[in-house]
Order: sequence, then C-alpha cells, then structure tokens
Amino acid sequence: MQNTKRSLIKLSILLVSVVTASAPAINANIPVLAKAFPNVALAQIELLTTIPSLFLLIAILLSNWIAKRIGLKQTVLVGVFITVIAGLSPVIINSFLFLMISRAAFGFGIGLFNSLLVSIISYFFKGSERSQTLGFQSTFEGLGC
Repeated sequence: MQNTKRSLIKLSILLVSVVTASAPAINANIPVLAKAFPNVALAQIELLTTIPSLFLLIAILLSNWIAKRIGLKQTVLVGVFITVIAGLSPVIINSFLFLMISRAAFGFGIGLFNSLLVSIISYFFKGSERSQTLGFQSTFEGLGC
C-alpha cells in the first residue's frame, strides 16, 4: 500500500477516534439545558448524559454482526454518518424529545465504529506500525474527552 494511502487511513482512524469518547461532553451543559427546558424534570435532563452510553453498548453488541453483513468500511461510514447527523441536529431543532432521540442516535453511531477501529488498525498495519497506531488511537480518544 502506498505511503500516502497509509497516512490517510491513519489520519481517518485518528480523527474518528476523537469522537469515540465525546458522548459525555454534554455533562457540563446540564444547568444550561435545565434553564432552556424549564418544564422538563431535572432527572430527565440528566438522562441525556447516560442515554448515549446505553445505545453505544447496544451498537457495540451489534457492530460485528452489521459489519459481516455490509462490510467493515460501510459500518464505520454509517456510524460516522449517524454520529454527525445526530450531533449537529440539535442545533437546528429545539425540542427536548428530539434532543433525547439525537443523543441516543449519537451513542448508537459511535458504538457502530468504536469497537471496529482496533480491527481496522489490525487489518491495515503490522508490527511496530500497528502498535504505534494503536497508541495514537488511544491518545486521540483521550483528546475527545
């Protein structure tokens, strides 16, 4: 494989890795959300922080099955697409129910590609390059936090 193509694959994996740990980023916005939705119980607003994790878990359990059906690359692309749409849509639509659904979809999208990133690294890279890429992938996940 060409060096340019290998570099693009690494960059893609690392950029997607930034998103994998970003689901809890909403935690700091709970007070703002409570003010924005005064008619919604605080417990429901706080549920926005945990709902992505539940759907992330479901998607992780399904991701290998889905990858066998549609392919590894397509599964990652579908997961990234769901994550982008779910992550950006609350900017446009101001509804608590929609926000809850988008947070669930966000978690599901991340779960589709989260566990597959290590498989992709193992597929494309060998030896010390694999170890280095896994280390960078872990670092980029930390940056997403």
